[in-house]
Amino acid sequence: MANSSDYQLGSIMAEVKLKSKHLNSLKRIIEDALTERLQELQEGIKRTQERITFFENK
Repeated sequence: MANSSDYQLGSIMAEVKLKSKHLNSLKRIIEDALTERLQELQEGIKRTQERITFFENK
């Protein structure tokens, strides 16, 4: 649970506990989801950099 200092710093930490009889499958699902999200963020950063460059050149 977040305490008041977490809010003051502007960050909230969450903890998730998962149990599975098929640990390797669960691990793979989580890794795939994180990889996909990382790619989305990297693409967003690239688009933002391109927009910044466009406006700087304008």
